[in-house]
Amino acid sequence: MEVIVVITLNVNSNVSPDKVHIDNLPDGRKVVLLSDNIHEVVVDETIMYEYDCVEFDMPSDREDTIDDITRDFNEWWEFGQQEFEEITLEQRITDLEELVISILGGDE
Repeated sequence: MEVIVVITLNVNSNVSPDKVHIDNLPDGRKVVLLSDNIHEVVVDETIMYEYDCVEFDMPSDREDTIDDITRDFNEWWEFGQQEFEEITLEQRITDLEELVISILGGDE
């Protein structure tokens, strides 16, 4: 199953996100999470953070570090958005169905 790119606007969290985060998955893939427009807000006397984020698989032919991505942040943000736009609605639905099946422990 392929990991789809996620673009989320106005995320609310009680944890301030890193601007660039890389997860190394057991299968060898690297998932990049970029956060932008991070700002602190108070909701019911609780400090929260609102931000936009883009999540995507690091291209397999790249070995960029957090410092590399931070330095070229705007280019990587655009890359993440372009990757998302290239995925068809049909593919997104198929990926979502496969994810739900895997979570529920079923077979296709």
